[in-house]
Amino acid sequence: MSGSPTINEGISIFLEKFDFHNSKNTQRAYTRAVRLFQTFLSEPGGVSSANGLSAESPLTDLPKTILSDFLGWLHHRPYPADYRERSENMEGIESPLPSYKPYTTATINLYETSVRHLLEFWRVRGWLSFSESSQDEAKKASGTNHQHKNREINHRASAVPEDFGLVMFQAATRLVTEVQADAKADHQARLEALRARCLIHVLMATGLRASDAARLTRQNIEKARGLGGYMEVQMQKTKAPAYCYLFQPVFESIDAYLAERQDRSPWLFIQHGRSGKKREKPAEFFANNTSKGYGAPISTTTVWRIVRSVATAAGYKESDGSLFIAPHGMRHWYAQSLRDAGVPIDDIQAALGHASAETTKTVYAPVPNLDRLIRVQEQLQRLTSQNSDAKDAKKHPDGEIKH
Repeated sequence: MSGSPTINEGISIFLEKFDFHNSKNTQRAYTRAVRLFQTFLSEPGGVSSANGLSAESPLTDLPKTILSDFLGWLHHRPYPADYRERSENMEGIESPLPSYKPYTTATINLYETSVRHLLEFWRVRGWLSFSESSQDEAKKASGTNHQHKNREINHRASAVPEDFGLVMFQAATRLVTEVQADAKADHQARLEALRARCLIHVLMATGLRASDAARLTRQNIEKARGLGGYMEVQMQKTKAPAYCYLFQPVFESIDAYLAERQDRSPWLFIQHGRSGKKREKPAEFFANNTSKGYGAPISTTTVWRIVRSVATAAGYKESDGSLFIAPHGMRHWYAQSLRDAGVPIDDIQAALGHASAETTKTVYAPVPNLDRLIRVQEQLQRLTSQNSDAKDAKKHPDGEIKH
């Protein structure tokens, strides 16, 4: 395809080529958002009319205000209460409609993330005439002030401090030391502290997502121990394997936590109940992740709570927008550390369990290995300087070159 595709062609290419990580739910949500964006562009008297756009206009004609215009449109366009966000076009629903309701903040955040990915997909192919920074400046100037807690587009490794993982582990270790030194600390307090250190240590060493870390079992750990630390985990999101390695200090954190527990639960990270008291018949809640009480696996929400509590103890503030204080922050730090160590992008992809290397590069390792680039630049500068000195040595004092 030569030149810039039309708006409709660009949308079709996105829905066909974008990597949804084999997740039907993600694909449905993004398709719903993109179709709604398509409705917004084609609505009579809307932004398309004001900018002279149509479905057959080239993507290069889209204005830099397109994202902020779309969000403003969403905030002022309720949808039928009985529509339930089906994938059909809303104009196809027969009237009269009983009632309307506004989109929730969470839904608008999801749709913004989807359209940002759509615009980024077009931008990297050279089909847009504006940059991401000018797009965001236009959004800021529009006066909108939405909260975007789940915006994936800014989840970059560069947002995580270089020493993030080490600082988090040191904070978790201090919590354990303080509890062990406190004569009044009970069994429950020791369990909480040891679990927090163990979780941070595992996330630091593997870069696993919160949902995958919560599903780790003792069997996973013992198998890794028998393989010298090597552990393969199938990712829930992508169904691809993540290739991990647990070094000896991680096993020591795990063993300390399990020794304090002294239970038969097969899960690595468990709920401790309100009292920390073991159940009489633990088998009843071992089979799934929905059971409650001592010995049942922890939820993703609990992983978030633990990581954020350790981050607070480490001195990080969630209000600081430059930091990524969440379980995924450990995943970004892990990817960033591998990149800075010169690990090839395909190996980082395998370690993180990504289905696509493009995801690894774009989201987790968007910045090159600067140390390696600097070393190459220094070598080039030395060669240039040496070549220049050699040329100067051939010149006469009057500046003429010898033949």
